[in-house]
Amino acid sequence: MRESAVFVMASALADATLVLAAATVALAVISVLGIRSARTDVTRQIDAMRTATDEQLAAAREELDAAHRPLLIEVFASGPIYPDMGARSNPSISRAAGREIPETISLRFDGTAPSEIDPRFVFVDFERGMAFISVPLRNVGRGLAVVVESDIAANGDALYDLKAPPSASRVRVPVGETTRVNIVARQQAGVSVGPGDQWAVTVPYTDFAGRQRTVARVILERSDSSPAPFQWHIASVEDAA
Repeated sequence: MRESAVFVMASALADATLVLAAATVALAVISVLGIRSARTDVTRQIDAMRTATDEQLAAAREELDAAHRPLLIEVFASGPIYPDMGARSNPSISRAAGREIPETISLRFDGTAPSEIDPRFVFVDFERGMAFISVPLRNVGRGLAVVVESDIAANGDALYDLKAPPSASRVRVPVGETTRVNIVARQQAGVSVGPGDQWAVTVPYTDFAGRQRTVARVILERSDSSPAPFQWHIASVEDAA
């Protein structure tokens, strides 16, 4: 009897041990699953917070950029001559009836004689198989415009390629001030340009931090067939990122 009782107790103890072990394993599994679930939830929360933060930062950057975004547009030929254009009265130019002596600037390309021109005018002159182009642009945006001289280009009938690196009279253009983009391009032999023909001058620029790159696509149009260098005007200016 005593041996039977001992056996029963041992069997019960073994069963209890197995139950306890199973419960321990189940508890461990539940704990692991709970930890994984909690970790997943935390990861999701962190990702959501990171996404929200990135969106807030992007919105803040866009707002900040908008506060100092430059914008280059055409200079109107009939508009005012601003002090920053560097013009001065030129007595050598004949006075028109009832009009004041015009103000001019001196424009000179390498290897050519200087020309006295109205600072508001587009200048296009053909000489020795080359086209000399000078276009005024004004910054009417909210921040400094930095012209990327190396990327300035000109395309159109009778234009072949650039003879020399393009330049801007002012690379850094403050708000409300003006620059002139100067280009010397080779002419295509046998190709003429007549009234209504158009060229495209592209002028890339950025803000003061080198961001917000924009390309001003300036469309030049020839007014008539006169060989005078002021028979061109800006038909439009289109902006592209």
